[in-house]
Order: sequence, then structure tokens, then C-alpha cells
Amino acid sequence: MSRIVEVSERRVYHKFIKLEVTVPDFIKDEDVGKWLTDNDHWAITTEEEYDNALLEYGSGTHEYDGMDEEGVSCETRYDIYQTNKVQTYGGHLNE
Repeated sequence: MSRIVEVSERRVYHKFIKLEVTVPDFIKDEDVGKWLTDNDHWAITTEEEYDNALLEYGSGTHEYDGMDEEGVSCETRYDIYQTNKVQTYGGHLNE
């Protein structure tokens, strides 16, 4: 006698991109997140970049600096750097 056993598997893949957005100098660091949200013309470029990005195995959580939101399907953040690549400010953008 035999029986049927159903085996299920879920595999998670992600895409990751970075792009540079020019923000006016008069915008304070603490206001950059709001400025990016209010001036989301860069989002069109984001979609184009995603179309060309490679699928990578895994969720991507904790694989990139600051990308650590558990249980979300999309995570967007910004980072402000000095000219010597030292991060001075950053945070997540609310979707």
C-alpha cells in the first residue's frame, strides 16, 4: 500500500539597485527624505533599472547596508554621503 505525499517549496529571489539622485543644496539633510517623496521623478528611473537588474537568490534582507526591514515586500532607503564617501545621514522612505 502507498500514499500520496505533497511536497511544497517556496524560493525567494530579489533584485537590488542603487541610483544617484541630485538633490538641491538648500535641502537640509533631515528634509531629504521628504524631498525625495515629494519629487519622485527618480522613481521612473528606478523601474527601468529594475527591469535590467539580475535576480539574486534570497530575500536580500541584511545583505546590503541599511536594508534590514523584516517581512516587507519592498524596501526603499536613501543615504547621504560626504565627498569622501562617509555616510552622514540616511533613512527609509515610506511607501
